[in-house]
Amino acid sequence: MMPSNSGSDPPTLVIDSLPREIYRRLDLIRVYTRSPDAAEPDPQPIVLRQGATAVDLAASIHRQLAERFRSARLSRRGSTESVVVGREHELQEGDVLEIRT
Repeated sequence: MMPSNSGSDPPTLVIDSLPREIYRRLDLIRVYTRSPDAAEPDPQPIVLRQGATAVDLAASIHRQLAERFRSARLSRRGSTESVVVGREHELQEGDVLEIRT
């Protein structure tokens, strides 16, 4: 992050992009979960390594959830469209999953 300086203002960092840049450099992604009856995903993300799969997310919540995992409904944060994915679907930053057992 480079400080920005416009005129005589003191240098400032672009704070809004700092967390995103930290996660990117550490090869981490933030994935959100939603329960079947919820309109919105849980605001607290689950942090996983880049390359993690849907079943990896389930295992990070509970071992039995991973064992019973059948499929997951996947959407992107802010989107109303969703698709059904399997255990080995590779997750991306900001994915929202509703895990089905």
